[in-house]
Amino acid sequence: LLVLTKKQDYDLATGKKKKINLSGNNIGRSSMKISRRSLMGLAIVAGLGLAVNAPAQAFEPVKPIDFIIMAGKGGGADKMARLMQTIVEKHKMASKPLIPINKPGGSGAEALVHVQNAKDQDHTIMVTLNSFYTTPMRQPGLGVDSMKFAPIARMAEDTFLLWVHKDSGLTSFDQWVDHVKSVGNEWVMGGTGKLQEDQLITDFLNANFDLK
Repeated sequence: LLVLTKKQDYDLATGKKKKINLSGNNIGRSSMKISRRSLMGLAIVAGLGLAVNAPAQAFEPVKPIDFIIMAGKGGGADKMARLMQTIVEKHKMASKPLIPINKPGGSGAEALVHVQNAKDQDHTIMVTLNSFYTTPMRQPGLGVDSMKFAPIARMAEDTFLLWVHKDSGLTSFDQWVDHVKSVGNEWVMGGTGKLQEDQLITDFLNANFDLK
């Protein structure tokens, strides 16, 4: 997952413009009381420190920050975002609270459009899934360009596993491929949502292993 904010100054986010000290573990040292040992804290503070006017002073929020989650409540992305929110509040890493806002519609399209059009970019950040990239590609009508957002940190990576029923008798991937080919178009793949990683992997399997 990535924590992202609108790309107002991508060079600043990547450290190309030294308006904020990005060296070592000190990212935008300010009165937010940043914990050097907390990667999550660094990600949040970096996300809040993009818009800076004075070179010697990091940005500090003046109101609650909208923390957009491009997934529904209860899922992995939602749980991670709320864990991050809890850590930030517990350790007082920001002077204003993060407000989780779930916008799962359209495989993340709702969240992407919301952040792109947010009136206050300084107080809007987003935690994303891989659909951050795939949704705009599959839905060009959204008018969303993923490259206009600034990535702050990779927080986690998912491992995708292929599961079968315990009574299927299948114990290897090769056995599974042979079985699926034998049943033709009657096989079913379960997943979490349309046009997300699950469907992309299924399409990949179909194309590369001649499945139906």
